[in-house]
Amino acid sequence: MGAIFCLTPQVLALSIVLLVTNPAKIGASKKLTIRNLEKFNEDSDELHSHLRIAEDEENWLKVSGQLKTHVEIDNHWKISVKVLKAASPDDDFQEVLKLSKLGVCDAMKTYYKDFFYERIKKYSNAPKPEDCPLPEKDYHLDDFPLDVKIIKKLLTPGYYQIIAKLRKGDDVKLEYRAELEME
Repeated sequence: MGAIFCLTPQVLALSIVLLVTNPAKIGASKKLTIRNLEKFNEDSDELHSHLRIAEDEENWLKVSGQLKTHVEIDNHWKISVKVLKAASPDDDFQEVLKLSKLGVCDAMKTYYKDFFYERIKKYSNAPKPEDCPLPEKDYHLDDFPLDVKIIKKLLTPGYYQIIAKLRKGDDVKLEYRAELEME
């Protein structure tokens, strides 16, 4: 699981949303709708991922998934996440957040350690933040409860695209894209 699992779908609470497999609506004063998720790229010779999110109750999602690595993942593997926003789905999307080419081991020592590890470890076989490079392994996350109230507070009304990529050199090894609507 590690930084790849958490940062290609969880760089912020926002990026985990791109792991969704079916549209979900979360009720409250603001309504978040996950309109689409696509896995655009996956190098199955090096890894395989399967991720899903289901609405559990108001303001809570259950996140589950698997990441199977067939090679060692080190700091030569880079994570990037981009969040774009538009007033409508037909408008031009403008970049509002970008995290570029952060090495997996660097991400594990910072974002993963500071924001994710303690929260996910009882729901997974997540590696410790200092366990990098990551060995070939099957990582899993089972029914992690994600509180989306923070996401709702961060997002203003509009349409969002989230693009997350995992690269090794110039090659994209894994890419997800999600579309969200905040009403």
